Amino acid sequence: MTTISTSLRTYKDPSKEDQTRLFFALPPEEKAGDVGAGMGGEKMEINAVLTLQHQEDSFAGKLYLFPPFLCFVSLDRKSVRFTIPLSTIRRVERLNSRAGVFALSLVVWHGMKIVSTILTALSNPHM
Repeated sequence: MTTISTSLRTYKDPSKEDQTRLFFALPPEEKAGDVGAGMGGEKMEINAVLTLQHQEDSFAGKLYLFPPFLCFVSLDRKSVRFTIPLSTIRRVERLNSRAGVFALSLVVWHGMKIVSTILTALSNPHM
C-alpha cells in the first residue's frame, strides 16, 4: 500500500514534449523540444494536405519536422499518422503548382511516393 502511495506522490504529468514523442513514436533521445535547434529553436509545424501513391483520398493535417524525422498527422488524428526518418527519403521534387501553394513529391527508400501540398500565406512563394 505504501508503494502505491509513494508512486502517486512522485507522479508528474508528462510534458508536452513527452506526449508528442510518444504520439509519433520517436526514440527517447529525440526530444520534440529540440525541433529546429539549428533554426533558432522554433517548432516546425506546417498545415498540409497529403496524398499517398495510387490512392485518390487526400488527408488534411499537419506536417512536423523533428530532425531527423518527418511526421504527419491528419486533423482528426485517426485517419493518417506517420513518422519517416529523413534518411529514408531518396528524392524530393517540387511539383508544378499555383501561387501560394507548394506541392512536394517525396519518394522514400522502398519506392512509396508521398505528395504533400503546403499552403502558405506569403504573397511571394519564391521567398
